[in-house]
Amino acid sequence: MNYYIIASVLSMLVACPAYAHEPEAYYQRMMCEDIGVMEYMLDDDTRIDCLTDGYAWEVDFQEKWAEAIGQCLHYASKTGRHPAIYLIGDNVEKYAKRIMAVSNRYNLGIHVKALLL
Repeated sequence: MNYYIIASVLSMLVACPAYAHEPEAYYQRMMCEDIGVMEYMLDDDTRIDCLTDGYAWEVDFQEKWAEAIGQCLHYASKTGRHPAIYLIGDNVEKYAKRIMAVSNRYNLGIHVKALLL
């Protein structure tokens, strides 16, 4: 029984970086609630964090910046919307620059917004 409690606590620590006050879903709701559809399900069983009229948003912590690029591009290709990333963290400028460098190099047109914690 103690093993399951320890495993649960460890999984929460991994899922929520040390600088984050809340889990990713909290920031997803905060960003999307009034502007789009959260957890929009695609025909391939993937879910867009926030789908708006113009953008397919991936909401993620800064360390997952590279993964976020692939996800938002996939969502954009499936919906015809523009790819977008809402980046969360304590050093978001550094990671936003990485995203923009990749986007500009390959003409991906990724829109980036960031929440500094």
